[in-house]
Amino acid sequence: MPWLTQMNEQLASGHRAVPFAGERTVWEYLKGLPHHNELFLDMMHGVTTQTHVKDVVESIPIGDAVTVMDIAGGVGGLGCALAQNFPINVVVCDQPENAERASEHIRMMGVTDRCNFVGVDMFDSVPAGGDLYLIKHALHDWADDQVVVILKNIARSMRSDSRLLIIEGLLDEHLRDNTEDIEFMYVRDLEQRICTFGRVRSIADFELLACESGLKITGISHSRVVDISYIECQRL
Repeated sequence: MPWLTQMNEQLASGHRAVPFAGERTVWEYLKGLPHHNELFLDMMHGVTTQTHVKDVVESIPIGDAVTVMDIAGGVGGLGCALAQNFPINVVVCDQPENAERASEHIRMMGVTDRCNFVGVDMFDSVPAGGDLYLIKHALHDWADDQVVVILKNIARSMRSDSRLLIIEGLLDEHLRDNTEDIEFMYVRDLEQRICTFGRVRSIADFELLACESGLKITGISHSRVVDISYIECQRL
């Protein structure tokens, strides 16, 4: 990826490496390289299914939700796992071009009766009707103003009794038991700052973003995985 050659300039200037390389986002770059895009999607799906799913299924506060909207849910790695383990209906929401891959994955996982895919652009709107909205490891890819657009769209679709779970790693050092975990989160932050317009955020960052988006944080809980915490929100 060309922006990785710009690391020295990025670190020296504080600017993002992706604009240095002449691309707006990593996704726009990959859309021009279909084979590389397929590999990227496979990699992201693998990270979710092989690294995160088991711990999320064990620790996610699903509550009494019946209908779950998985925003930026990719091809359904997490959504299918939740449908397999909880008595819920899951709507996986992601870019329309992921529809074929997602539908095939949902079929392979045997949950077509309780999980389906809807093509959306989360910067425009997300489906209404969810008891619980999830967005996992997506907000760290975007700048604050873009995050506010996404969260406002989710807030507009939520009922007064709906909940939003933002699933992200947090940069707050007091949450970590050891130096290695703290260092890992700072490396993750550097990775995001180089390859995307986003960053790893703190609880205080999310409090500000939630308020600006018409949301309030009602609870924060953690999994045993260092970069998975649950920031629970409701509409103001």
